[in-house]
Amino acid sequence: MLDETPDHRVFEWLGTDSQGIGYYLRAFNLVWDPEGPERILQRFAVVADRLESEPDYWAAIIRTRSWRHTLVGCVCVLIRRPPNRFEDLAYRFEHGSFVSPQICITMGIVYSALAKQWLNTLLNSRRDSLGSKEIAAAVSVLDRLSSPRPDADVLAKLAESSRGDDAVGYSVVDHQWNFWCNHSPLAIDGITSG
Repeated sequence: MLDETPDHRVFEWLGTDSQGIGYYLRAFNLVWDPEGPERILQRFAVVADRLESEPDYWAAIIRTRSWRHTLVGCVCVLIRRPPNRFEDLAYRFEHGSFVSPQICITMGIVYSALAKQWLNTLLNSRRDSLGSKEIAAAVSVLDRLSSPRPDADVLAKLAESSRGDDAVGYSVVDHQWNFWCNHSPLAIDGITSG
């Protein structure tokens, strides 16, 4: 079941705008209404409340290969900060995703101590199974968590990358980290938004 696509009710819960575009896409590039993100983030908060009563479904939408589901799961984790979603995020990040930078941001902000340890271990021992986007996102998040940089071999693998995915990993983290740190319903201990 881990890589099967869950049903689409999470998108029904979020709804669509007047042009029929799903609200989940607003969180992809942080494109909000002219009046700001609050109204749309409130929609995600309502979905997060529903997911709290359906923990298996929440796990499924994070763990699936379907990046749209995973993105919604991540945003709901960022909004509600549940204590028990790290394993789901780690699974999807390690197995790759179009939204792996967003997954890494979620792990770093919500589960900073676990993320530091897990990302360093992953980068230093299993980096060959990761793409350059995942490595760049992990390095960028670790920098923001004031964690020592991974060994030189990890950074050398990034330098060898010719697909430009590393730029995507860095760019998404650069663009979204401050937003999610500053739009937290809870205080984030030990994390600065800079």
